[in-house]
Amino acid sequence: MLAFAPVTRAEWGITVRQDEEEVLATSNELQLRIFALGAITLFGALVLVYLTTHSVIQPVQALTSAARRMALIDLDTPIPAEGRDEIGVLSRAFDTMRSKLKDSMAEIHALNRQLDARVQERTAALVAAQRQAQESRDHLQTIIDSLSDELVVIDREFRVMRVNAVVERQRRDGVALIGLPCYQVTHGGVPCQPPDCECPLRAVFRTGKARRVMHRLGEDGGVRYMEVIASPLFGSDGQVNGVVELLRDVTEEKRLAVQRVELLRRVLSAQEDERKRIARELHDETSQTLTALLYALDTAVPLAETPEALGFIEKTRQLTQSASDGVHKIMLALRPRMLDQLGLVAAVRLYAQSRLNELGIRVEITEAGRVRRLNSSVETELFRTLQEAINNIARHAAAQHVHLTFDFQTDTLEIRVEDDGVGFDVDQVPASADGRRGLGLISMEERVSIVGGEFALRCRGKGRRSTYACQSRRMVMTQIRVLVVDDHAVLREGIRALLAKQSDITVVGEAGSGAEAVEQAQALKPDVILMDISMPGIDGMEATRRIKAHTPAARILVLTQHEDEELIVPMLQAGAAGYIFKRAGGAELVDAIRAVQHEGAYIHPRVARALMHQVSRVEEPSEPHLSEREKEVLTLIAQGLTGREIAEKLCLSEKTVVAHRTSIMEKLDLHHIADLVRYAIREGLVKP
Repeated sequence: MLAFAPVTRAEWGITVRQDEEEVLATSNELQLRIFALGAITLFGALVLVYLTTHSVIQPVQALTSAARRMALIDLDTPIPAEGRDEIGVLSRAFDTMRSKLKDSMAEIHALNRQLDARVQERTAALVAAQRQAQESRDHLQTIIDSLSDELVVIDREFRVMRVNAVVERQRRDGVALIGLPCYQVTHGGVPCQPPDCECPLRAVFRTGKARRVMHRLGEDGGVRYMEVIASPLFGSDGQVNGVVELLRDVTEEKRLAVQRVELLRRVLSAQEDERKRIARELHDETSQTLTALLYALDTAVPLAETPEALGFIEKTRQLTQSASDGVHKIMLALRPRMLDQLGLVAAVRLYAQSRLNELGIRVEITEAGRVRRLNSSVETELFRTLQEAINNIARHAAAQHVHLTFDFQTDTLEIRVEDDGVGFDVDQVPASADGRRGLGLISMEERVSIVGGEFALRCRGKGRRSTYACQSRRMVMTQIRVLVVDDHAVLREGIRALLAKQSDITVVGEAGSGAEAVEQAQALKPDVILMDISMPGIDGMEATRRIKAHTPAARILVLTQHEDEELIVPMLQAGAAGYIFKRAGGAELVDAIRAVQHEGAYIHPRVARALMHQVSRVEEPSEPHLSEREKEVLTLIAQGLTGREIAEKLCLSEKTVVAHRTSIMEKLDLHHIADLVRYAIREGLVKP
């Protein structure tokens, strides 16, 4: 029941009576709905919580865990990708990054392993290289020390950095070599910087190219020649930091070379004399006979009675004319008379034209400078050289034009032979049957060297049509300057005529007395002085003493008719370098001059026997005591061995040999080699 009435006053009211269930039905229904809605809401909340946990929190936790693993470099565990929402996209991105990072780490590890392997290999290679370098250095030092030649390393300050054992053995004076100026070790303590040329070492430092030089050490009879090959030492920056000098004693080689040149000169001279003889006989006999036969055949032509006889005479005349022409060519090849009459240029022109024009080769000759005659032997050797070159062109070049140039200068003659024929490789010149280079090049080079010249061969193209050049250039006539001293003008003139035929000897002056000889020697500075003994006023012995006092470099060769044994030793003691009798032949005199100039001494065999005989008659007692080593040195000196030969024979240095020789002279109070020889013979150290 429901009752409604005003609150303040109630004059009336309404009372409604209804069943309670009916009244509360709506409320109960609403309550049920609210309860159902609450239950649904709670269930939805639970579902939402579950879904949130499953789709957000767990993936985030998984991503967080994956991030921690990645931070710890754990890249093996994959990151699950749940859903296609942002977290799923992020998970997949993280997993892709993990996978790529894993691959990158694997690649890095592989690279690290490779790098470690390479480092180990390089380290092992470096250790091996260092060991090999040390072994190489040790081996190189062993090789350097085993060299028979001297080796010196020089720095940029031109001081010695290193030497081999040979240099140390040569210097037994106890002086430390490292740090010394190079010239004190390499060439006798004399700086090698002439004012007219650049120091070879400076040239090596400047150009970076190796140089070959020749040092002349010592004076007069003790001259040594050292060949020096200077090679650059480059640093890591490409700059020349030092120079290696290899020094080789070539004294013996030069002596043998001089002997070889002299022997070759004699052979060629004999060959030329034989050529002259044959050419003269061909001219005087064969050529004249053939000419007479031609005249006889011409005379017989009118006497021929039948055509057959006339044909026979004509055929015989043609054969005779051909033989005459052949003989003429042979005479021209053997010795053209124009060479003796008009000189080198005219003879070469005649020969070139006669040899090449018939082959259709045009010959052109150019003369430069003041054309003049040369020494007869020089002209002969040059003619033979050019003859060989012309023959080579005729036989091998297939040329159409040949140009010869004669360039005469003050003291030199330069000759060039050029052609436009087929060239060839100079380094591949075919060898002849005896193993020598073909085309006559060796013969040409040797002939030019005999007269003090240089020979060069150039060929551009090497097998193509090109220019062949044979050049004898800067032919400096390095001659022995001789002063003839004799009081007989006829003899002086004869000696001058004899020496004029020699290409390497020239007479620079004459003297008719000893006083004049002293003056001429000081004024002319000759290389060799031919000295007579018996002259008015100052004799040859006193003149020799005075000349050696003022001009010690002069070599005096005694040329006398006196064969008195008593004069030989005093002349040698006065300073004479050689002794020869006038009755010796001209060839022996020329040999003596060359020997005195190049070897420092000459004693004719008859003079040596006379000297031995004189010394053997002296019976003076020998009181001074010599050691066994000094006796060995003295014996070898008396046998004629040089200081270097004695050093090699006794396994000593040359300085030690010189010291022994000085000690012997001091003990015996002797001052000349001749005195030592006399003493050795008298004491029985050598047999006379």
